[in-house]
Amino acid sequence: MKIIYLTRKQIVQLHDYALSQDGGLDGIKEPGYLDLIAEKPYTTLFNEEQYPGLFLKAAIYMEGLATAHAFNDANKRTALFVMLTFMSINGYSIDADADDLFEVTILVATNRWNRTQLARWIEEHARLS
Repeated sequence: MKIIYLTRKQIVQLHDYALSQDGGLDGIKEPGYLDLIAEKPYTTLFNEEQYPGLFLKAAIYMEGLATAHAFNDANKRTALFVMLTFMSINGYSIDADADDLFEVTILVATNRWNRTQLARWIEEHARLS
């Protein structure tokens, strides 16, 4: 299965959506961070993927957005929407309620979970759409 990645523009659109739902300060705080986050899931070194597998790539998007604060506001909400959208465009939904999604997002944003723990959680809750 060929993995479909999100573009920087799509990530910004998801950020705009997050703001439209719950408000917040618009704007990109760290454009360089945003570029790195958008490109990181498909990074290769010597023709070898640095983050192999769909679930780890989803975790990389979410971790980067939740911790790097690329936007002025709504970084955690954007991180969650990006992870869910990335999984969706690749044929998966996440079987978790809003409370679980909130808790996982906070665990990632506060560095209590690393990307490996997050990828494992995503895999355990992923369902083919």
